[in-house]
Amino acid sequence: MKIVLDARFWRRETGGIGRYSRELLHGLLALKTDDQFDVILTPKDAEEFAVRDKRVTPHVVEVGHYSVAEQTKLPGILAALSPDLTHFLNFNQPLWYAGKRVTTIHDLTVKYFPVGRSQRDPIRRFAFNQIMARAAHSDGVIAISRSTKSDIIRDLKVEPTTIRVIGEAAGQEFAPLTPAEASSFRKRATSGRPYILFVNQWRPHKGLPELVRAFEQLKQHHKLPHQLVITGRASPHFPELAQAIEHSPVRADILTPGFVSDEDLPSYYAAADVLAFPSYYEGFGLGVLEAMQSGTPVVCSEVSSLPEVAGGAALFVEPGNVAGLTSALYRVLSDDKLSRQLRQLGIEQAAHFSWTKTAEQTYALYRTLAA
Repeated sequence: MKIVLDARFWRRETGGIGRYSRELLHGLLALKTDDQFDVILTPKDAEEFAVRDKRVTPHVVEVGHYSVAEQTKLPGILAALSPDLTHFLNFNQPLWYAGKRVTTIHDLTVKYFPVGRSQRDPIRRFAFNQIMARAAHSDGVIAISRSTKSDIIRDLKVEPTTIRVIGEAAGQEFAPLTPAEASSFRKRATSGRPYILFVNQWRPHKGLPELVRAFEQLKQHHKLPHQLVITGRASPHFPELAQAIEHSPVRADILTPGFVSDEDLPSYYAAADVLAFPSYYEGFGLGVLEAMQSGTPVVCSEVSSLPEVAGGAALFVEPGNVAGLTSALYRVLSDDKLSRQLRQLGIEQAAHFSWTKTAEQTYALYRTLAA
């Protein structure tokens, strides 16, 4: 088969969709088939594209996400490649593309939690809804969780039988550290102090304001020695998040290392005493799985996809409930037996997911549609 992958989210700064794009291609290549893969990239993606395989041909195009060029220019680029199948690795795609296509829909965040003028403007929101509806009626639709599948069926009016649930996974680089390795990393990252970790985007619906308030309560009422490490970058759309951190009475104990490299991220997970993941909505919640595979206890919200990803290996809280989040974090940080139990359960839960399985199931869908 000749397969086109629209991988314009390849670069690391795009977060989970970028990781999905990279891991999926590597997994497909590991299947050792003789299929040919044409990979669509933007110039920024091309800077990080290091795949060297005779079956892979990169194509660098000046076509941004959700742009006019995506609707006018991209269809011709795809048609010229004459693929047997095109896989859009996110829902954004040309409305009038006529080729056979698979679309991965990670979540409906754009619909539920629009960001900035481009997503809140009525005309643009209409366009987003049209594109998402078109994506949901692809020849094959991949939802990365049962929760996302339910969202698609309910809000995009799609027949359940057309949607395959194919989950994500944590990469092999996420693994526990020895006590000595964890101590060494903490000396470098937090001056040796224990810490609570947050790995997610800086958006209000990710529960960051509530986490900052919960951390303040932990410091003020329980006198814990921990710091709070918030990875990622502040968003210009939500200046109130950065302000909440800057004006916090425990600001000296909040670390914001910025965008963490792929080389350091596994150590940030594995050396943490707990991952806090108080999101209001997730299509999958990859950070939960990465922490679990790293042997780190998890406290997360009991909403959307998180219960199916975490299984019985996390402490669950109601999103927006600061008191509940504070209590759950304190339980993990003050109860060594509970912490050890969550570490072991998390490792066992993470073992149910693998990128190899993701690639195999995705390729099986390709074969079915191509036939």
